[in-house]
Amino acid sequence: MYYHNHFKTCLKGIAVDKNNEYLPWFSYPLIEILKKIDLSEKKILEFGSGCSKKFFINKNCQVLSYEEDKNWLEFVKKNCKTENLKIINRKVDQNDKINECENKKFDVNYYIIIHFIFKKCST
Repeated sequence: MYYHNHFKTCLKGIAVDKNNEYLPWFSYPLIEILKKIDLSEKKILEFGSGCSKKFFINKNCQVLSYEEDKNWLEFVKKNCKTENLKIINRKVDQNDKINECENKKFDVNYYIIIHFIFKKCST
């Protein structure tokens, strides 16, 4: 049986495996599938810079990430120094134009990941 380290993930609030390597905050079966796929040279567009970017960078992917939380952005930059990561500090809403993606072709070699934070809405 594979040991996922879910308990430590819950305590830390950051998805890690038994070796404290960052994991995407996906279901464990999906993580196991992704581990087996050759994702080298693939491109990841990420809204909300989660721990998944480290996982994908370790699989030799290029990651473009938008992050609105400045503190988390600094944590990411400190813990993930690589040329395969471009991280931009700004909030992206559904109607925003994403200049960094303009004139880029999105095909089956591009994956999009969206991390989100639950926010309480006032009524």
